[in-house]
Amino acid sequence: MKLSCSCKNIQIEWDTQSRDFLARSCSCSYCRENGGEYVSDPKSSFSFKLTDPSSHMIAQHGHKTADFHECKNCGTAFVSCSVDGDSYGIINAKVMGLKGYSIEPVLKNYSSETVEERLARRMTNWCKLRQ
Repeated sequence: MKLSCSCKNIQIEWDTQSRDFLARSCSCSYCRENGGEYVSDPKSSFSFKLTDPSSHMIAQHGHKTADFHECKNCGTAFVSCSVDGDSYGIINAKVMGLKGYSIEPVLKNYSSETVEERLARRMTNWCKLRQ
């Protein structure tokens, strides 16, 4: 599956076989402000490429365990993290133009997680990120 932000600066190639995605929204102020609707398929992996690297920014928040990959024109395209030398990621369905997904009705609150719990959840639930 090929996805891109609306200006096509960030492009994702995702090897998922799933077509039934349930997007999660986080309750933190950053995600609420930016309208993140994140999907993943832990049985899959994805890679990304940039058309204009100068329009790509990486932001970190909270525990600084994740990188929020932002297109200066379109918003947060995906989030990545590294755990024990492996990279994982989730895709912002809204920004990357994914069609036909559902949104989980309850905002997720991860504020009580320890860093170890957070990283373990990502290794279990997020896609592998190919470099």
